[in-house]
Amino acid sequence: MSNVTAIACGTYHDLALKSDGTVAGWGDNTYGQVMTNNMPTNAVAIACGLNHSLALRADDTMVAWGDSSYGKTTVPANATNIIAIAAVTIIASPCAPTARWSIGSNQLQPVSYPARFEQHCGYFRRRQS
Repeated sequence: MSNVTAIACGTYHDLALKSDGTVAGWGDNTYGQVMTNNMPTNAVAIACGLNHSLALRADDTMVAWGDSSYGKTTVPANATNIIAIAAVTIIASPCAPTARWSIGSNQLQPVSYPARFEQHCGYFRRRQS
C-alpha cells in the first residue's frame, strides 16, 4: 500500500487513509468494521473503535460503519461542521469542556468531562459565533 497519510488501529482491525481520500481496511470484519466494499471517499481523518470505524470527510461530515449496538454507527442528521473524530472502547478523559458531542445509546448528547466513554464515538464541532 502506498500514499498512506494516516493509520487508525482498532482492537482487531485497522484502517489506512490514503492521500487521495480513500480508506483501506484489514483485519477482523465480523461486524463490517473493515467494510471492503463501498469504503468512504473524500476522507480527511479516520478512527477505529472496538468493532466500528469512522471517517471524517472533507465536507465536515462523518461516516460510521461496523457494530451498530448502542447507536455507535448512527450519525445524527445534525452532526455537521465536524473538525475531529475519535472512536474509543473504554477510556477516561480529563479534557476541558468545549463543543464535544458523543453518539452512542442512540443519542446525540453533549459530553461533560471528565467522562468515561464505553464503546462510543466522539466528534468535535466548530463553534458557532
